[in-house]
Amino acid sequence: MWEISPKIHEFYHHDAVNFHANCAETSVMLALRPDLVQMDRAVDEPDRSAHCFFAYTVDQESVHGGVGNPSQADEAFGQAILAACIAELSTQLQHAMIEKPR
Repeated sequence: MWEISPKIHEFYHHDAVNFHANCAETSVMLALRPDLVQMDRAVDEPDRSAHCFFAYTVDQESVHGGVGNPSQADEAFGQAILAACIAELSTQLQHAMIEKPR
């Protein structure tokens, strides 16, 4: 979902390329299921794999289980991300409906 357009990609990955529990993902969860988010446990960590050739799992690059800046997350940002995703996907689907297959 986060790769549906360059705009959404940038929106979602602005603080970490490897985005588990970053600001955007935490914000989306605050918007959808705040009961599952423990902001008192949110710890900011650098994205240690951003410039690596090989891919690494979160447990290999994070001490606390996430990367990026989850401490900056809030519900309003999560709602904005979801609204942008819905708008972008809606536009793409409208184009798909009128495109004539070749």
